[in-house]
Amino acid sequence: MKADFTTRVLSLNPFFWTASIVFIITAHNSHGYYHGDEHFQVIEFANNRLKDLPKDWLAWEHKEAIRASLQVNITYLLFSFLKFLKLVDPIFIMQIVRVLTSISLLLVISRFINVTENNFNSSLKIPYRVLSYLLWFIPFLSVRFSSESMGALFLILGITEFLKNDKKSNFYVIGFLFGLAFLFRFQMAFALAGILMWFIVIKKLKKSYFKKLSLGASIALFIGFISDIIFYKKLVFTPWNYFERALIIPKDLSLAGEPWHYYFSELWDYLTPIFAAVLFFSLAIVITLNRKKWIVFVIIPFLLFHSLFEHKEIRFIFPIAFLTPYMIFLGIDNFSKHLFPKKKYAFYGIFFLLMIPNAFGLFFNMQKAAGNCHGEMIRFLLKEYNNKEVTMIYTSWANPFDPWSGLQAHFYKPINFTFKKVKDACSINEFHSEKKSTILYLTRSIEYEKDPCIMDLLKQGFNFKKQSMSELTKAVAKNYSGLNLHANLILLELKPKKTKAKPSIQSESIKH
Repeated sequence: MKADFTTRVLSLNPFFWTASIVFIITAHNSHGYYHGDEHFQVIEFANNRLKDLPKDWLAWEHKEAIRASLQVNITYLLFSFLKFLKLVDPIFIMQIVRVLTSISLLLVISRFINVTENNFNSSLKIPYRVLSYLLWFIPFLSVRFSSESMGALFLILGITEFLKNDKKSNFYVIGFLFGLAFLFRFQMAFALAGILMWFIVIKKLKKSYFKKLSLGASIALFIGFISDIIFYKKLVFTPWNYFERALIIPKDLSLAGEPWHYYFSELWDYLTPIFAAVLFFSLAIVITLNRKKWIVFVIIPFLLFHSLFEHKEIRFIFPIAFLTPYMIFLGIDNFSKHLFPKKKYAFYGIFFLLMIPNAFGLFFNMQKAAGNCHGEMIRFLLKEYNNKEVTMIYTSWANPFDPWSGLQAHFYKPINFTFKKVKDACSINEFHSEKKSTILYLTRSIEYEKDPCIMDLLKQGFNFKKQSMSELTKAVAKNYSGLNLHANLILLELKPKKTKAKPSIQSESIKH
């Protein structure tokens, strides 16, 4: 038994072990969250239940009971276990969460590769493995403990279970995995509807298979139903509440509309023109030459339905981002077979050139905090000012513990901090020398650059302490729209002045 396990481990190719290093480093450094929902609708919900905090501290989705609780309850159980082990540092806890998430997705990706690589020409297998593990945004998305990434994990697992062997596929398991994908991310229903259509139209599966799928999915939904009752402490079915809120009364959400082509134009910017062009070209080839492939039935409905809704965000299509390498190589494989079947060396040359910017993207994501890098400022504040009396004065949008002036990150928020919001540095009262606490001034770079009273702060003794973005991140942000350079936080510090100790009575008597 031990020998079999060792053989399996050693049989994993070097690309897997290289990816493992990249994923874990990324997980270690990717502090914070890409989007607020990743934290405020998962971590804060679980932390609130663990510490029995006031429910009105939570995002409005809790009151409306539209957030599926399965991911939240899993997080709660993990937090409880870590608390039992006396692990309470929030930064370290989230590093553990990201590492566990990255390992899970890495194993799923590896399994998917093993099942699908035989679909390609033998000369494409190695490049396919490399890109599937190390396409520059894959490790970053794989460390995100978000509904998008977790939904993708179970979607890919379900697809892999079917693709591994049509005759031996366990449709109970496939249905259960698809049900979990839906529970982690309700919008996965668009991709799942496409898969079901493929089963009916292309694969022409027997009714008995659909009964098995339905039973597996029903078990998953029942688990989600029980989880919701436990978490919300009332009879509730969150999928219905969500779709009622999103589809029946969407006007109450007051969300700005985006054009139908939003995702294509945003992908052009987010992926950079080089990788976006390769993806769009491959997608066009696959739709033209492989329109009966399962991936077409997953991606097209997913993009189409998301494009129909007014509210659009690039993160909404993250779940299908993990299928990008497969889509690219399916397109390349078909293109090469029809137009240049004997030009594989030309392909390798092009692939090598693409790996140069890809390597930079990998390195960049490995070393930076998530999103607008506010998580890096949180990490620094908790480490640098642990158990110190601190007064933190901040401008609008500059408090990483309260980014939207009302929804606070209690999971991270230190109890030894006193917070005060001001308009700008001119609003700060004159500080007295007898002030015992450390004074921090936190503002965004966009306000810092035009603040007329910054020089006054420096004259009072404030010193530059930290910025949330590294110089490399700032340099990239100047030319890459995927980052918000103006959100860079600037931290100034005024240390408490040391007061001279008063001479003791005994010392006074000696002088006399």
